[in-house]
Amino acid sequence: MKRIIALTAGCLLALCLTGCPMNTSQLQQTATALDNTSIVVKDAQQAEIAAVNNGLIPPSDDLFIQQELTALSLLGKTTDACVLSAGNSAATLTCIKSELTTMNQMQTDGALALKSDKAKSTFAVVMNSATAVVNGVYTALGGK
Repeated sequence: MKRIIALTAGCLLALCLTGCPMNTSQLQQTATALDNTSIVVKDAQQAEIAAVNNGLIPPSDDLFIQQELTALSLLGKTTDACVLSAGNSAATLTCIKSELTTMNQMQTDGALALKSDKAKSTFAVVMNSATAVVNGVYTALGGK
């Protein structure tokens, strides 16, 4: 599962940043690349649901993960809107850096809140994969 999610994240980032049509703006390309985080989250959510159905993740941890995935989706929408309204690269980088800061805090919160090892590892994979996509966009735009 970890390899599939990481591979999906990497492929989506590479395709989006290099394969977007030339007639779209850099901001639109960036928003599209960031939107690919939702694909990573959907794949991870399916894996998490399977783990719950197999009794590997307790209901309380499942509830926490589902709430965090919802929050991650809302964060992505907020960042997309910020990027699309950004007037320049510096503003775009600020939008993305804010998302990364929030994602890192979410990962820290998950490590503290989750009880089962399977839930912790599943959540870490989800957050690491999503963060990798966003961080890749940030780096590609010149963020350090």
